[in-house]
Amino acid sequence: MAQTRQSGFQWVGVLIAGASCLSTAAAAPIKVEQTYQFLDNVSPNVVGISAGTRQQFGSTCVVLIGNPCGPQNAVNAAGTAISALQGNVSVSLSYVASALNSNHWAYTGAPDVLPDGNWTLTATNGPNQAVAQTPALVNAVVLGFAQAGAIQQSGLSPTFSWALPAAGGASVNATTAVIRDVTDVRNGISSIIYRSNLPAGATAFTVLPGSAGFVPGFSLSLGRQYALEIQLQDTRDNTPNGAFSNVLSQSRTYLGFSLSANANPAPQYLPIIDISGGSPVYNFQGVPVQAGQTVLIDPEVAIGFDYQVAAGDPLFRSVTLPTGVGDGQFGLWLWNGSAWVDTGSQLQGGAEFLLPATGVDRFRITGIEPEAGPDPLTGGFTTGVSFLTSGSFNGTMTPLITTVVPEPATYALWALGLVALWGFGRRRAG
Repeated sequence: MAQTRQSGFQWVGVLIAGASCLSTAAAAPIKVEQTYQFLDNVSPNVVGISAGTRQQFGSTCVVLIGNPCGPQNAVNAAGTAISALQGNVSVSLSYVASALNSNHWAYTGAPDVLPDGNWTLTATNGPNQAVAQTPALVNAVVLGFAQAGAIQQSGLSPTFSWALPAAGGASVNATTAVIRDVTDVRNGISSIIYRSNLPAGATAFTVLPGSAGFVPGFSLSLGRQYALEIQLQDTRDNTPNGAFSNVLSQSRTYLGFSLSANANPAPQYLPIIDISGGSPVYNFQGVPVQAGQTVLIDPEVAIGFDYQVAAGDPLFRSVTLPTGVGDGQFGLWLWNGSAWVDTGSQLQGGAEFLLPATGVDRFRITGIEPEAGPDPLTGGFTTGVSFLTSGSFNGTMTPLITTVVPEPATYALWALGLVALWGFGRRRAG
């Protein structure tokens, strides 16, 4: 009996040793490379990233040894944890699931709270560890957002353009163009499907089908909602190398767009979409205007829009509404200083309508039928506006999404679209 118990204990010992060997075999050596730290100024957006200025650091290459830094392979993240330490401040990094072109871990915080020296990153996977250090964040200045962002459509080969900001524009020596698929959301953030480092001083680029900038398996499609992310960067070595590891400060301007088979070939100015108040507001920044000349501004569709200039902008002179939307008939409302007043005018799509000769700082368009496509995430309502004088347009288009009650079936589809849009209010770093 005693001998049997002894044999049993020996057998248990063999099992424990075997389990230890299996654990060691399951874990894999890990490496941490391409570390970074930069000041990040983020515009309002619908991709799930918190707007404002923040400090971000991490690594875009946390992989099991033998695996490439990109594209993303979730096997590298399985069982991996990363902490960062600077002085007595310790934080944990998160896996950036939306970065499909890299194996990215990051931490984001307020720049006036976090220390800006070197962070020591420690990655752990099973019994294996890897340690790396980020660069310090010294002499970084906040960069402003890209201005006058525009698109010229040509099938699935759009050309985008913009102007450098006045704030920090002289410090921009690299630009990276990123496209996110707004509806492909991973861990609360829209996925990056395209990324391209542009030449020094670039203020335009064209996306070609099959470009090497696309994440394998992804491309642009007609009617799908995307966000162009223009990254303006102040690099550590003052070269056009926009790799995260070389960036000291950057701004990220998010411009909503979709591609249409019936697109106007003229440049269309794109909005920054702000959903912080619940309903979306389309903000246009730095659009250059000449007296009497019509420019096209292109947000997404609702059942009506309020148009308003910013303080100091030229006043509106005329409006030209799109064709092919519902019955092509729209109502015009003007502001009397305290309330909206229906003018009784019927505006025809495609025809320029002159506003009062003294100009107006705002006007309202109604009459977009719900069945014409009120979902703010789909369709387009490209509007032409002209101004009394030359200058810069920094105004807004605010969609009307509650003034008309659609038919029940349409309303259900509309509500689904709004829920999808408002769901991006859950903000995360990315």
